[in-house]
Amino acid sequence: MGITGLPATLTRAFAPTADPYAGGDIELAHRLGRMLAAASTVIALVLMPFAPPTSAIGNTGWIFCAGLVLISIASVAIERFTGEYTWNKILLINYLGIAQIGLAQWLAGVHAPYRELFILTTVYVAGVHPPRRAVAFLTTVGIVTLAPLFFTPWDASLVASTLALVLIWSALAAVVATAQLAARMDRLGNQRESQMARVDALTGLGNRRAFDEVFEAEIARARRAGSPLTLLLGDLDRFKELNDRHGHLAGDRCLKEVAAVFRDTIRLQDRCFRWGGDEFAAVLTDTGIVAAPMVAGRAEVAVSRQCRDPHGEPVFLTCAFALLEDGMTGDELLAAADRALLAKKESGRALSGAGDASASPAARPEAS
Repeated sequence: MGITGLPATLTRAFAPTADPYAGGDIELAHRLGRMLAAASTVIALVLMPFAPPTSAIGNTGWIFCAGLVLISIASVAIERFTGEYTWNKILLINYLGIAQIGLAQWLAGVHAPYRELFILTTVYVAGVHPPRRAVAFLTTVGIVTLAPLFFTPWDASLVASTLALVLIWSALAAVVATAQLAARMDRLGNQRESQMARVDALTGLGNRRAFDEVFEAEIARARRAGSPLTLLLGDLDRFKELNDRHGHLAGDRCLKEVAAVFRDTIRLQDRCFRWGGDEFAAVLTDTGIVAAPMVAGRAEVAVSRQCRDPHGEPVFLTCAFALLEDGMTGDELLAAADRALLAKKESGRALSGAGDASASPAARPEAS
C-alpha cells in the first residue's frame, strides 16, 4: 500500500458500518482468545515467584492474585457451560484482561514484568476486532501502562522503557490491524462472489446451484428432525406465447415481476429459486400436507392479481408440490413434484383456487 493510498485506507477502516465484524471469523477468534488467556495465566504464574504481588499491600496481594486466577478459570467454565459467545462478549473479556494485568502490575510494583503481557492482548484485539474498537482498546492499555509513572519518583530509564513498550505495542497492533483488514476485505469479496454465483442475475432469486445445495441440506435436516418438507414448483402459463408476441424484454420484465411476487408470497427469500426458464421452485421447510396446498394457492392467486402482460392481461402461474416421504431421495422428490406440475398443467385447473375468480378454471386460459 502506497503513501497516497493511506488516507483512503484509513477512512475505510474507521468508517461506521452496519456490521463492523463483517468478514470476521468468530470461531477462530474464540479459539485464539482461549489460547491467549491460558498463555497469559501460565506466564503470570511463572513470573510470580520472581515478582511477588506484595509491593503494594503486602502478603494480602497473594489473595488478590488467587482471585484473579479464579476469575479466569470461572469465566472459561461459564463459557463452556453456556456455549455462548459473541463479539461483544469477547471484547468484554479482553477489557477484563486489562484490569487483571493492571492489578497484578500494581500489586507487584512499578518495575514488575506483568505489563509485558499487554503485548499479547493488544496484538490479539488488533487482529480480531475492527479498527475503531482496537484503537479504543489500545488507548485504554496505554493509559493503564503510563498511569503509574505519575505516582512514582522520576526515573528516566523507567519512563523510556515504558514509552518504548507502548510504542512497540502500537506499531505491532497497527501492522496486525492492517493485515486483518485486508484479510476481511478478501473474505468479504470471496463471500460476495460465492453469493453471486448462487443468484439468478435476472430475478434475484437463487439459481439452480443454490437450489441443489439448499435442497440436499434441507432433506438431510428434515430427516434428522423428523419434520415435514415440501418441494413446490411453479410454471408460467403460455410464457412462450408472451415472448413470441411481445419480445424477450417483455418476457424478462414478466419474469422479474413474477419472481418478486413469488418470493414475497412464499416469505422464504433464501428458499425461493428460479428453477430455469419460466419455472420457479420453493423448498418449504416444516410444511406438510395441510399447509402446502394453501401456500401453492396463495402464490397462484398473488401472481394472477399483481402481474400483468404488456396488454394489461393477468399472468398466471401454475403451482404444484410433492412431500418428502420415508426413503425418498432428492431426485425422487423432484420427480414427484415435476409430475404433479405436469399433471396440473395438463388439467388446466388451479390448485386451492376455488371461490376466487382470478384463479378459477373459467378465468384463466388453458395452461401450456
